[in-house]
Amino acid sequence: MTPPPSITTYIRLWMRAFRVHQWVKNTLIFVPLILGGGLSLPNFNITLLGFLILSLNASATYIINDLLDLQSDRNHPIKKKRPFASGALSVGAGICAAVVLFLIVIALAIQMPTKFLIILGSYTALTLLYSFSLKRRAIIDVLTIATLFTLRIAAGMTLSASPVSYWLLLFAFFFFISLALVKRYAELHDLAEANGHKISGRVYITTDRPFIMSTGLASTFAGCLVFVIYITNEHFPQDIYATPQWLWAICGILVYWLVRIWFLASRGNMNQDPILFALRDRASLAMGAITLLLVILARVGT
Repeated sequence: MTPPPSITTYIRLWMRAFRVHQWVKNTLIFVPLILGGGLSLPNFNITLLGFLILSLNASATYIINDLLDLQSDRNHPIKKKRPFASGALSVGAGICAAVVLFLIVIALAIQMPTKFLIILGSYTALTLLYSFSLKRRAIIDVLTIATLFTLRIAAGMTLSASPVSYWLLLFAFFFFISLALVKRYAELHDLAEANGHKISGRVYITTDRPFIMSTGLASTFAGCLVFVIYITNEHFPQDIYATPQWLWAICGILVYWLVRIWFLASRGNMNQDPILFALRDRASLAMGAITLLLVILARVGT
């Protein structure tokens, strides 16, 4: 008889099931607070609570997605190691965990602004729709992922003092279309290397790679163009920046980083999740630090 897992192992299994490492994506909720100039302790505190709500909500939907994808995950070379696909955690435990997480989210969310609740509800509904259906529809799955990322920023706008910027939301949409497509491309590249043809549980096949790359690169440059329009638009909060000219350098960093991501993906040298890849890639971390420095220089002046 196989001995039961230790407490430490059990905790690690649930952390993997909750995909705590994916919570970093919810830090997008802080973007409006940083760029919009509404940084204050009350705004930071409520945005931090919003981050926690989004993260717990995401963990619940990740569990549901994994339970729905059990069969396809078991046929996937990497995803078969996930806690539910491998059998390390039971389906019943997953259902109970998802319900508990949703109850905690509801308890925390009732004290949030109405606009935040609307976005949270939209995010949750779209995520579940993605898990049940949209992820098996070509192109629509990518647009859905980009929308979910953009909604994180929109949620932050409801919690900060900065006005809603549709240019920022449009930039985010194109930016995350590119990243969603590069993830699909990386999966297909790995599949082709293994002499496969179709991603399990998806509609993409290996011959789709040229189309995916061309569309992804087009989204890259479209997003960077929108960013330029955003920082020159009359609604951009330039009054909070002493020397906003520093922000122009961010355009070059964005173009280089995104094109580099695609270049590495074309060579098969990138993790299938570009966000997690960036967190482990020294060059990406350095560019992120430089971008933050540019924002600070633009705020305080030189």
